[in-house]
Amino acid sequence: MRSNKTENYMESLIKDLRKQDFYENQIVHIERIKRKTPKYGVLEHKLHNKIINWLSFKNYKLYTHQTEAINSVMSGENVIVGTSTASGKSLCYNLPVLNTILNEVDSQSPSTALYLFPQKALSQDQYSKLETMCDFLDLSQKYIGIYDGDTSKDEKARIRRESRIIITNPYGLHWYLPYQHLWARFWKSLKYIVIDECHQYRGIFGSNFAQVIRRLLRILKSFDSSPIFILCSATIKNPGEVAQKLTGQEKFKIITKDGAPNSGRLFVFWDLPMFPKSDRYKSPHSQTRYIFNYTTQNQLQTLAFTRSRKMAELNALFSKSYFKNRDELLSDSIISYRAGIAPEHRRSIERALRERDLMGVYATNALELGVDIGSLECTILSGFPGTISSMWQQIGRAGRTGSSLSFLIPMINPLDLYYIHHPDELLAKPHEICNINLENKYILKNHLKCAAKEKPLNENEEAIFGPKFKHALETLERDEIIKRKGTRYFYNSSEQFPPSSVNLSGISDRPFKVILNQNEKRSSPIITYEETSYVFKEMHMGAIYLYMASPYEVKLLDLEEKTVILNPTDGKIYTDSKILTDIVQLGKPDKSKIENGLNIYYGDVEVTERVVSYDIISVESNKKLSNEPLNLPPIKLETKSVWFSIPPKFVDKVESAGFDFAGSIHAVEHVMISMAPYFTMCDRWD
Repeated sequence: MRSNKTENYMESLIKDLRKQDFYENQIVHIERIKRKTPKYGVLEHKLHNKIINWLSFKNYKLYTHQTEAINSVMSGENVIVGTSTASGKSLCYNLPVLNTILNEVDSQSPSTALYLFPQKALSQDQYSKLETMCDFLDLSQKYIGIYDGDTSKDEKARIRRESRIIITNPYGLHWYLPYQHLWARFWKSLKYIVIDECHQYRGIFGSNFAQVIRRLLRILKSFDSSPIFILCSATIKNPGEVAQKLTGQEKFKIITKDGAPNSGRLFVFWDLPMFPKSDRYKSPHSQTRYIFNYTTQNQLQTLAFTRSRKMAELNALFSKSYFKNRDELLSDSIISYRAGIAPEHRRSIERALRERDLMGVYATNALELGVDIGSLECTILSGFPGTISSMWQQIGRAGRTGSSLSFLIPMINPLDLYYIHHPDELLAKPHEICNINLENKYILKNHLKCAAKEKPLNENEEAIFGPKFKHALETLERDEIIKRKGTRYFYNSSEQFPPSSVNLSGISDRPFKVILNQNEKRSSPIITYEETSYVFKEMHMGAIYLYMASPYEVKLLDLEEKTVILNPTDGKIYTDSKILTDIVQLGKPDKSKIENGLNIYYGDVEVTERVVSYDIISVESNKKLSNEPLNLPPIKLETKSVWFSIPPKFVDKVESAGFDFAGSIHAVEHVMISMAPYFTMCDRWD
């Protein structure tokens, strides 16, 4: 459905908002983002007549960035498109791919395309678009298939056998690479690799994914395949560098001039009020709910981004409760959306949003990416999301078909509050550099282990895996994971399936099954899978786990069977775990220097995390009722770290000024955590 709200309507809502009981002069700035007219381009290559008819039927005129991308791809160039949210980037790859399929309908060895999305929701969204296009183009549905953990075994076999476009995600690809014999037909004919939302591939996740792509390219080489890469990204500072690091390809056409229109938007900076006669801020979560309840009540379909799964669930629970006796229909049209909910529930929420059966959703950044929900009219950012790119992505979820309203509400930390009081600096701040580290020895070693299992390694593959390749080989050989024979290295470990011990997002581990409402007489449904660190923090014995704004109590945590069993509960309490983190230096530092009197080091450390207890908190009063101890095993991780030591003269200086030294360095720690996103593309919790 299309939004029919105008800029004047949004202005009138803001005017009325100032009259509400909860309004305490929180609005410190309104940025009025003007409408932008479209710029259209010209195609240099002829598209198939059926595609031309489809464009005409949809009344689509291609924007300049779309024609530039299609022209480049059809000339055989690798491309990265870095333009704004809702600028039609999917046509940059769908049109050339479908054009090739239409031109090769009768071919004996037709070309194939691999689509990679960072989240399953995006895969489903893209599949739906392709399905509709294929219907119009008179192409069989068998040509496209989603291939991931939700796909049945029989359907996977059919997709490998018949599909021309396979849609999957980095986690799936990582697991499927060892089965190259099953994928021979597809790899042999692979002409395109599409990587969408590639700004998401940064840090640990991006560095892992870059190595997965290199493993794929090794396999493709044995099939004489050298596909064209088509990458799409939100606006980032270094799209060319990201494309090269992700794919290992040197040449890319970089397209960043955006020809898409903009419908106009009000962007409201909302400060936190203080308690009377106090220096304490009121809760940012309460402020989020005030605005959310107000906008949904005024018929703006609203998406509120929270900083954690728990807050997405709690806020949805509180808003549903608020409307329960005021407007039951509205209460029923509010829900939470996050990672860790079942696929059928995710799709149901996405469909209900599109059809406007839902008026309000509290979500984590799981809904930040390009799921097409054209009717959204309002976005609320409950906390600065950590990067400028993410901020504009989240804001851009609304306003695809009309004017929109967005709010930024700060968390109680220095950076968020600084941006609220310096809106000009935030709005003028350039997009960040997206960091990918190809030389992380832990990541490289893990993927070389997987690569050796897929196909013996050669000592001359440094060009694929980078300058740390030989050192990583020596380590794997010393650990007897690989064995040298001549110039080749063969897999030598007793571990049968190495991808299972390599987690692309961080700590490697087999996930826990989460089972709802155990019943001995019938099999209980598995609603999701969760990694160990999340289970220990949020699903320990006695924990209240919120699932789609409904409360459940953890009745069993089985560490041996990796199982969590939940029972429904009344929702009168929630829980909050307490975590102790210990960091120990391993060996000598790699680097050290003295700066401003501080000794600064960089090197290997071991991080140990223990969940030691949990608070039981009343939902009604938000007061702590009790604290309960836990006895869970520690979680350990070896990684790299920066640390510094403080000379005694600094201690004396702080204490002679009347400050507590331990409290002071604790304050410095919080400032450093808060300010890290100002300097680099990371989340403050990274």
